[in-house]
Amino acid sequence: MINIEILNLRDTLDKYKEQLGQLKGSEFAWALNRNIKKLDKETKIILSKQESTKDYNLFNVRRSEICESFSNKGFDGKALLRKTPEGRQEYDLDATNPIFIEAINKLKEEYKDVLEEQKNIFDEFKLFLQMENTDLSLIKIDLRFVPSEITVELMEVITPMINE
Repeated sequence: MINIEILNLRDTLDKYKEQLGQLKGSEFAWALNRNIKKLDKETKIILSKQESTKDYNLFNVRRSEICESFSNKGFDGKALLRKTPEGRQEYDLDATNPIFIEAINKLKEEYKDVLEEQKNIFDEFKLFLQMENTDLSLIKIDLRFVPSEITVELMEVITPMINE
């Protein structure tokens, strides 16, 4: 199993937590619980590989301050936010404003080395996500211990934990 599959499996198990929790069977429940704990531990290790540097965090604080200062303000004087098509929030501002562009470019120039270092960390993390993980050993559940009332959808979710 590669690292990205571990992250995806943990996210999927969380998504189906309620439905999986309704299934009966002590062996199944025990193995599932142990695997979730193992996945949590490994997920934490994997995600720690993409942490930002302190300097990059400082860059982001300063970038946010610039964006906030150029954003449209509400009646209360606070910066307005808007949702992107991807569902993220961003400052409601005119990104084509030449003064804003100049301020951001000046900040990027000041943090040029930091941005390059963070890009390298991100690129290494992308490669790391595609690497085989040899540390995680999931407990395999014999098919006979899988509750008979399991749906096809849930079976697909737990397939990496099934001893075929």
